[in-house]
Amino acid sequence: MAFAIELKINDRYLAALLRHKLSTVFNDAYIIGIDPSDAEEIMKMAEFKITLYDNRSYRPEDPMSIPIFGLEKNGFRYLSVASLCSQIRDKSASVDTSGTSGSGNGRAHILFPFSYIDDREKMIGEYFEGLRYEADHVIRIDLMSGLRMPAPIKTGPEAGSLTSLLRLSSSGKLASEDILQFCNPDLSGFLTPGRPQDPDDVFDSDPESIITLLKGLKELSIKGKDPDIATLAVIEGFKLSMIRRMIPHADTIHILLPSRSAEDSSGLGSIRDILMRELSPDQKLLIHYSEDYTRKEVLNDRTRI
Repeated sequence: MAFAIELKINDRYLAALLRHKLSTVFNDAYIIGIDPSDAEEIMKMAEFKITLYDNRSYRPEDPMSIPIFGLEKNGFRYLSVASLCSQIRDKSASVDTSGTSGSGNGRAHILFPFSYIDDREKMIGEYFEGLRYEADHVIRIDLMSGLRMPAPIKTGPEAGSLTSLLRLSSSGKLASEDILQFCNPDLSGFLTPGRPQDPDDVFDSDPESIITLLKGLKELSIKGKDPDIATLAVIEGFKLSMIRRMIPHADTIHILLPSRSAEDSSGLGSIRDILMRELSPDQKLLIHYSEDYTRKEVLNDRTRI
């Protein structure tokens, strides 16, 4: 069920921190408020909205609103993320969703990072950690130059498995279940084919083989299958025309940008608008910023989370 969580919080750092924590729990929710300019577009894709508000500043009467500060003791205000998550679930359960439709049955993710490798890996490690608690296995496939790929320690052979996987996909004989045969677990908790034989193998592959592979990942991620699988494709270096072709083959599209200021000054913000136009009603787009995952979580000295 696609719903929105609106943050009515003036403190931008507190809002960013809360957004990060909530996004790891509610992967299917749109979280708005830090950048309200896209709120209207997001609400078109959400079935309903729950508002979290700073009850030091706001007093909304909407029954779907939840105050973020629920406890006060010894002069400190306490924000309990666990309590907020429980209240969000209760509010969601109270909404009548009979007759609604939407995919809601897949956990296929595509990430387009525009960041340094270290920032990208930190974001993936923090944000997508929750996938490992939702599924038996999480497959990660990197579609990029081999020079940009991470080099995690794997428990099985590498041997250019990604290149072999792409060759099978190009042959037209790839079934979604075949993808698992090319993957081994790494120490980050993902199943992955690892690096290609040659750094440019991904870009030298037939574009149709890339699309076929993404289709296979999406099919694997449908809930109810055995084994229960979620998928993540991390994609870099492709032309915009190819990116547009990739977008339909995931349930959730993620963009990682360096910072909010870089989005405004570099023109990267236009990427969001371009991708939004390619989404179907049952897909969603989430924007992430490296600065939310790299800075230290230093809170106001009178606020505890």
